[in-house]
Amino acid sequence: MNILGIQWGDTATVAAIKNNKILAAIAEERFTRKKNDMSFPLNSIKFCIDSFKNEKIDLITIASREFDYVHTLTHLYSLPVSEILKLQYNYYYPLFYQGKKKNLLLILKKHWIKNQYPKEYWSKVNKQKIKTFSHDLKKIVSLATKIPEKKIIHIEHHKCHANYGYYTSPFKKEKCLVFTIDGSGDRGINATISVGKNGVLKKFYETKNCIIGRIYSYITLLLGMRRLEHEYKIMGLAPYAQEKIDNVAYKVFDDCLKLDGFKFKFKKKPKDSYFHFERKLKGKRFDIIAAALQQWVEDMIIKWVKNTIKLKKINKIVFSGGVSMNAKAMGKLLELKEVKSLWVPGAGQDDSICIGAAMENKINKKDKFFDMKSLYLGSDANIEELNFIIKIKKNIKYRVIKYTPNIAAKYLSEGRVLGRCVDRMEFGPRSLGNRAIIADPRKIETKELINKMIKKRDFWMPFAPTVLDTFAKKYLKNTHKFCSYHMSVTYNTTTIGYQNLKAACHDADKTVRAQILTKKINQKYYELIASFKKRTNCGALLNTSFNLHGYPVVRTLNDSFYVLANSGLDGIITDNYIILKK
Repeated sequence: MNILGIQWGDTATVAAIKNNKILAAIAEERFTRKKNDMSFPLNSIKFCIDSFKNEKIDLITIASREFDYVHTLTHLYSLPVSEILKLQYNYYYPLFYQGKKKNLLLILKKHWIKNQYPKEYWSKVNKQKIKTFSHDLKKIVSLATKIPEKKIIHIEHHKCHANYGYYTSPFKKEKCLVFTIDGSGDRGINATISVGKNGVLKKFYETKNCIIGRIYSYITLLLGMRRLEHEYKIMGLAPYAQEKIDNVAYKVFDDCLKLDGFKFKFKKKPKDSYFHFERKLKGKRFDIIAAALQQWVEDMIIKWVKNTIKLKKINKIVFSGGVSMNAKAMGKLLELKEVKSLWVPGAGQDDSICIGAAMENKINKKDKFFDMKSLYLGSDANIEELNFIIKIKKNIKYRVIKYTPNIAAKYLSEGRVLGRCVDRMEFGPRSLGNRAIIADPRKIETKELINKMIKKRDFWMPFAPTVLDTFAKKYLKNTHKFCSYHMSVTYNTTTIGYQNLKAACHDADKTVRAQILTKKINQKYYELIASFKKRTNCGALLNTSFNLHGYPVVRTLNDSFYVLANSGLDGIITDNYIILKK
């Protein structure tokens, strides 16, 4: 059965599933080069349909049942922080604190995008569409795919998160607990718990009270960063103040929620998610706020999981949804004696619910067990390599040499920083080696070098390593509970691990958000790191996403060359060549 899954929201994505195999998954931003693009994913749909190789599509699944017309009309989450703050003061403050409901459509009028697909739908702005937009989606999808509406269905938001977490996990034939948390899904649900057993998920708890994700998102805005994009910066900032958690700041968050077993209940429900905290946290330093928030989130998640394990007597855990992207909190679960084994899927935020939606096929039960060994599901750079290299050889500013893992390892061991654009690209926001900037992780100076060259990251933000599976136990703690193939948790490092991963560790707490690599998952990348190990006795590389600051990860070799030409990178690796600046 051929199924197309579509997620039309902040970072629109599409996936293709044939029987029990995921053929393709990609984000629209990779084609349009607009970071977190929430345009209707026409390019992604075509790419995924092509992966079926002219076979008919049996079903289209749309992730979520409820959609926001105003947000889509304006691409609200892509607006500058200054505009989002204006919205807080011009719309939400009067709404929550003065009892005045203004016309949101008119407030955002200058941001209307009327030429987006399909133009005939968006060109006429109509407030009635606020009510009908969720129902209109089938018509829009049918128009784009030429698939009749009767073959298009909606899948509930948190079911998509749970599906993605469970059906990509190693627990499909065992009993496990499946947790999901995010900012909000259909009907305002923001957290669920299910039991997974023998390929079947049974939800036993859902709530609208778990405002953890929403609070984290709005504190990101309160600290002057973009909601639904820069939350990871708060997570990275927090450890710098961990030794001095401010009890007053912590109490501001802790006064909101409590747990009764596995049920979230309000202690005192905040009137809103921005001004309430702006008033309560006034005068507190940015790092103090970040540390208190992160500690509270970790404490709540740990208690939630421990309470549920105690009541349900199940100790294998799956965690999905937007909050699962908090790799620090996920790493804390590895330290719990109550947790026997953990699975946190790569890209657990809304990007992946296109896959979770496509997994909801119950027509043929034998298709319920999915084969998902990796997240290399996007465009293949190797297809264009020959023509690309012919063009580059004509450019006198660059020299082209034949690639071997040994030669590349030599350059890396000498301190070169290289981009790698090989084979199919990764799905999701984490670099997993195929669209990566790679470097020697042993010297702390490498971090500053890469930031000056290209990344321009905030000083407190760490990079990450790819660690060979044969070195995982040597460098990282608790890998027996969870082997993270997709950079979805942080690990504490061993003494020798920190010595070898200094440039890829967090400066404050020496943790790493590691990708553990096996030869079976990515043999070419594995052989490169193995060659680096022979030269340096270090079984890892620093690995960060291959992009210019503020842009999406590169998709094609032409994208990668643009980054090389407009940054301080020393060169790029393709499947068969190394391109170096002269």
